[in-house]
Amino acid sequence: MDGITQSIVGNARLSVGEEVVVFLTQDAEKGLHYVIGMAQGKYTVDRRGRAPHPARAGGAGAGAHEDGSLAELKSQATLVLPTLATFKASIRQAISAAP
Repeated sequence: MDGITQSIVGNARLSVGEEVVVFLTQDAEKGLHYVIGMAQGKYTVDRRGRAPHPARAGGAGAGAHEDGSLAELKSQATLVLPTLATFKASIRQAISAAP
């Protein structure tokens, strides 16, 4: 509002036009959706290579402030899954096996 924003360190950052897979929960009373587990619930779709695959930076957003007061944790590995199709199939299998 009026150029003032508020953010939570470690929260998932979503950008317009970014292709992602997110795990969401819903606040039915407010009619809002939230990413589960903050940045852990967001996977960026990487289309470089033979097949698209979801990837998540290990330290995505953790320890980073927009004013640069803390350095982003770049030393952590990026989690890369085999393919987007495999990732989706794993999710579907887990959902179908749930009680």
